[in-house]
Amino acid sequence: MPRGWSGRSALAAAGAGILLLCAGVGLALNAGAVDRTAGLTLVFGAAALAVGGVLDPGAFRALAQTRRGRFATLAVLVSTLTIGILGLLNLVAARSVQAIDLTRAGYYTLAPQSVLAAKRLDSDLTITGFFRPDQQASKRTATGLIQLYQQQTPHIQLRFADPDQDPSLAQQLGVEIAGDLVLRYKAKPPVILTLASQSEADVTGALLRLQSNRSPLVCWAQGDGERDLLDRQSQTGYAQAQDVLKQRGYRLQTLLLSQQTTLPAECEVVAIVGPTSALAAPAQAALNQYLGQGGKLLLAYAPWQGEPVTASLNAPLKDLGVGFSGGLVVEGDSSRQAANDRTVAAVFNYGDSPLSKGLAGHTVLFPHSSSVSGQPAAGVDSVDVAQSSSSSYLVAQPRAQADLDRKDSDQPGPLTLMKTLEAKRTADRKTRVVLVGTPDIAENLALTTQGSFNRDLFLAGFDWLSEQEEVIAVASKPSRAQALPITQQDLYVNAFVTLLLVPALLAGLGVAVYVRRRR
Repeated sequence: MPRGWSGRSALAAAGAGILLLCAGVGLALNAGAVDRTAGLTLVFGAAALAVGGVLDPGAFRALAQTRRGRFATLAVLVSTLTIGILGLLNLVAARSVQAIDLTRAGYYTLAPQSVLAAKRLDSDLTITGFFRPDQQASKRTATGLIQLYQQQTPHIQLRFADPDQDPSLAQQLGVEIAGDLVLRYKAKPPVILTLASQSEADVTGALLRLQSNRSPLVCWAQGDGERDLLDRQSQTGYAQAQDVLKQRGYRLQTLLLSQQTTLPAECEVVAIVGPTSALAAPAQAALNQYLGQGGKLLLAYAPWQGEPVTASLNAPLKDLGVGFSGGLVVEGDSSRQAANDRTVAAVFNYGDSPLSKGLAGHTVLFPHSSSVSGQPAAGVDSVDVAQSSSSSYLVAQPRAQADLDRKDSDQPGPLTLMKTLEAKRTADRKTRVVLVGTPDIAENLALTTQGSFNRDLFLAGFDWLSEQEEVIAVASKPSRAQALPITQQDLYVNAFVTLLLVPALLAGLGVAVYVRRRR
């Protein structure tokens, strides 16, 4: 073995050189090119080997001439080979799209429907994110999500722009606020996803809409006290619902129902949400005719509106055999109440319906709900999408909040809060109806409540009504804890510890063992 300070220094320099060369090769392979960091590491490694050769040229020859030297050389070679194999395995794993996601909500993998939507792209999809410098956290979240889709197809291109630095591009694409994602595909109108609508469900829904050739028209009834699509300030407004419907590709048109004797044929879906006045007889007849010809209706009704209002809404549904009770559902099970309010039912078990796909175990709020009653007529297929618990009960007549305790006259639960009806009219036309016991299900407050999945069920209702079951997007995932931010300094510290400090400590330990044995 080499003797003296020059021999030992030569071996130390050679060992450091080998470690640096291995690190440099690993960095180059991982980056796919010899970048500045990998290049400097390789240069330093080669320089360390050269220094070892200059300090004691005979040291390396001595290693091969002695038994102990040959043993040490073999140990170095085996260690180097092991490091190389581990590096190659790490490289293969880093470049593979296969992953195991152990999180309960599947935060780091896409749902099967999302994977299918990505793989069905047959042309380039350009996603442009407009983020300001102070929105880096949101930008990283969006990047991580889009990268999951990019692993499934080469057709997704992700770009970023600062709306303040490039206002003309933002204006051209219809971006009004920073944080928007704009999806462009073929010659379709671009889809804009705001910061509040950038979950996997939103992106997958946008992909499905861009791949679809349909843009169904929803006729939103007005004139009888229905919820206002333009009300952004009030918690009971429906401006948020209007936004998410437009993001999903629906066209919206207001409809003065009280002035209609026949409903426009171009209305693919009619929505009557929260009427507070009785429908006029001509409007009832128009609705009845519309449904008899295979029309599609979403009807959301609040409790305690009075018998005339309830009767006028139930009249067009008479042929289907169902209607609204008009009473208030009180949830007696504390585990099925939202914020300990027994008039706000929290539902997380659903009937077997396309509307509830992916919602099992997720909570949808039904605030101040009425119930759907009656038995479907012959030839009408129905599904109770959502029900209250067996501890619930129906208060038929208005009572004060403090007087909502159960009485003998109250109808016991479970009670149907949301129901779908389908009746075949002709070979290619069928009537579809979604009845919801509360107009609050998609008001501004409900759609922005943390942890609720009201938006998913609301949109699924329109997708089913417009006979687009295949585009019902995967349910949103619950919010997760914010990841700790990593600064550039943290990256430098990590690189120093893993690439220099740890190898140096191992080398120092080896030198210490060698010196001790020599003594």
